[in-house]
Amino acid sequence: MKSLLPLLFVFLIAFSCNNVKEAPALSEQHGGILRINMPYLPKTLFPPGVNDVVASQLVSQIHAGLVKFGASNTAIFPSVARRWKIDSTESIFTFTLRNNAFFCNNPCFKDGKGRKIVAEDVKFSLELLCFQNMDNNNFNLVSNIKGAKKHFEESACSKPEKGVEGIKVLNDSTIEISLEKPNPMFLNFLANPVCAIQAKEAIEKYGTANLIGAGSFTATEMPAPGKMMVLKRSENYFLQNNQNKPLPMLDEIHISFTESASKEIINFMNGELDLIIGLSQCEAQGIAEKYIEGLKMKPPKYILNSVPDSNVHLFNLQYPYVKDFYTNSMNYLDLSIVYFNKTDSLVKK
Repeated sequence: MKSLLPLLFVFLIAFSCNNVKEAPALSEQHGGILRINMPYLPKTLFPPGVNDVVASQLVSQIHAGLVKFGASNTAIFPSVARRWKIDSTESIFTFTLRNNAFFCNNPCFKDGKGRKIVAEDVKFSLELLCFQNMDNNNFNLVSNIKGAKKHFEESACSKPEKGVEGIKVLNDSTIEISLEKPNPMFLNFLANPVCAIQAKEAIEKYGTANLIGAGSFTATEMPAPGKMMVLKRSENYFLQNNQNKPLPMLDEIHISFTESASKEIINFMNGELDLIIGLSQCEAQGIAEKYIEGLKMKPPKYILNSVPDSNVHLFNLQYPYVKDFYTNSMNYLDLSIVYFNKTDSLVKK
């Protein structure tokens, strides 16, 4: 019996290490508060209910899904799932989850510590999209999953006794999703922020007001009229940037909600915002004419860029100290990779 004790001790240490999230070491590039504006207050940040751009962009900061879009394009990248395979019929998707993907810390979890994401969380979250109720606007993204339509129809009267047939938990780190018919866009559907993975404990405690996710930032309050929304770095986020630096790079994001584009531009020029997202062609032209000197300076005082591959001509305006800020044609927004060039004299200390 004595000889088994060292092995038991090693096992307990290994088990403990797999279930405790350690805070990553930060570099000199980390830190800072990004100040941005959104044009309106979203009605909800409950992922299944999201049906507008602002809500989607906020949800993508505080939640994470199996896969994600690239920051500057629509390519699919791993997120909570570290890898996946598609069978020969192109209708069965098997996802393997990361061991280091955790929900953010919150009292809804034991001891207030965010726990590791398991396959049951993925099943629970995808099935939320298969309920027919006022809080779900996105059933169309999962309607091709085998048994999803049946579940959706039955849920109109009562909670179905069984889950969705095509969503199977193989073990804690593996989930299999079977489609009624092949769909080459299915990974793109899963990359949509509305397919965010949520914890059952969080939904039971907060309902559709849940802000507890596995994203790069955390939020404690819903956006409200006249109030700044503050997102803070999640200690539990699991992704790194291209230089293997832990994300997010920023400490906080402060978000105002001003509908007037002209007021937003004034706030930017007064140094109260670090960038402006999604200016129209007319607004961008006005800036180019009025602030041409600042745009043409070397180095420039302001940077005005068009959104690549956008169906509508949109532009982003930013100070040059803001690095790795991108938007794409899907209006997807990933602020986890944004950082400040702290040697720039314009950076707010």
